[in-house]
Amino acid sequence: MQEQARDSTGLFWRIWGLAGALWLLGGGAWAAAADWPQLQHDPQRTGYTAEEVAPPFKVDWYRNFQPERISRHVQAVVHAGHVFVPSEEGNVYALGETDGQIAWKKALGSPIEHTAACADGRVVVALLDGRIVALGAKTGEDLWTFKQRRRVNFTAAPCIADGQVFIASRQGILYAISLADGSLLWELNLDVPVYQTAAHDQGVVYIGGEDIRMRAVDARSGRIIWTSEQFYGQSLKDNHPVVTGGYVLFRPMPVHPSREYFNSNWGKHPAVRADYIFQATWDHYSEWTGFGDRKGPNDVQAKLTPIYQEMRDEVRAGRMPERLMKAQEAVIEHYRNSPYDQTLFVLNQRDGRQAKIVPHFHLFHNNGAPPPPAVCQDGTVIIPWIYCSHVWARLDLNLGRVVEIMLTPGGSNGDETLYASVGGRYFYALHCEETNAAYTGVFDFQTKTWARLPSIEKRWWQLSDNTESGANAGSIANGRLYHIVFHQVAAFSHSDQAPARGRRGQ
Repeated sequence: MQEQARDSTGLFWRIWGLAGALWLLGGGAWAAAADWPQLQHDPQRTGYTAEEVAPPFKVDWYRNFQPERISRHVQAVVHAGHVFVPSEEGNVYALGETDGQIAWKKALGSPIEHTAACADGRVVVALLDGRIVALGAKTGEDLWTFKQRRRVNFTAAPCIADGQVFIASRQGILYAISLADGSLLWELNLDVPVYQTAAHDQGVVYIGGEDIRMRAVDARSGRIIWTSEQFYGQSLKDNHPVVTGGYVLFRPMPVHPSREYFNSNWGKHPAVRADYIFQATWDHYSEWTGFGDRKGPNDVQAKLTPIYQEMRDEVRAGRMPERLMKAQEAVIEHYRNSPYDQTLFVLNQRDGRQAKIVPHFHLFHNNGAPPPPAVCQDGTVIIPWIYCSHVWARLDLNLGRVVEIMLTPGGSNGDETLYASVGGRYFYALHCEETNAAYTGVFDFQTKTWARLPSIEKRWWQLSDNTESGANAGSIANGRLYHIVFHQVAAFSHSDQAPARGRRGQ
């Protein structure tokens, strides 16, 4: 029965994913099909596009901005033939997709702390001094500026949908602005500080406040449709909700680092407790096997080797052994008994109530919230996971279980930031540096294999905060994968030959 449920759910979401892709191709008014026009691609913040960049990879170009700084939250967005990158010095750069050359640069005079949003030939950025500015995508000409009399600050990314721009100030005012002329359509005082970027779906805006409540707001009138209960967490800063499949997903900063579900029961045997099967063994992690050959009298992890061997082939093939399915029930039970440990919330889109508790771990973050989920073509979502090391998994929201574990070829530190995005059959997991302590690479859902990205010359570590709270996922657009780290943007593309270093943009 469980297998049938997984099969039918998978079929449903494959149809749903195809329908969504066709809708984007045929009716998505805010972007060309192959562009990546705003944070995590679309107003639902899915992090998904049908566009693919397949391995092996080469570096097409890269550009250093230092000593000018790019906020660690900024994701490269692609629209109208340009890659747009705003800086903390208040400059907006339009780079050529093919060569990284500066097509135009606009100085706006105030730091820009998050990602630009594009539509209809316009580039919209939110400034720390309280302005929202729209520029022409082709030439950078001023189109309009929105500025309120009251003192506000913007550190979130604009959300564009249905000809409107949605953004909340840090002071808790949610604005709806006309994309055409910058006029104020409505504003809503949420009476709580807001440090989160909004999402939008089917005429509803979703935004969380620092009271750790999610809100649904009618996009046309500014009327609150529902306010969720208060959930555990320190803050919703840096990240965004994800709207998919009738659910609203969000991840707050943990109340405290749970010893149960961070490094996950180091060296304890699964015979003692079912969820002990999910743990990081570190020295016993070896190229897809999940075990090593080190043995010794003080080696508490060696006893796990036979268990990982038993399930190795199924996990490597993308299947979930029954033992791992059942072990997830123990993880869920932990969150029922210890709700303050929960860091992934799944709400019903229609009423804001918690739909279910799903198995998850809080890792791949450093002094912040775990990375938001990214949606796959079949409707499952990518989340961080622990099994032999700190890796990734696909969560089926309807089933409420992880249905695939993507073991990386090398282990990863759980306390270093990684973010996820998906392009067709490929999942892109990106850290702050291609060869650092957390595995950066691209996973092929069909062949169940990983490929590394080539290293880049002169990755400068100084003046960088990209390993701290928050980061940016890769952007997939028009045959290239873009990523910003260490105040540099790099463009990767498919290569028919071995990975090669790229040329530096001048």
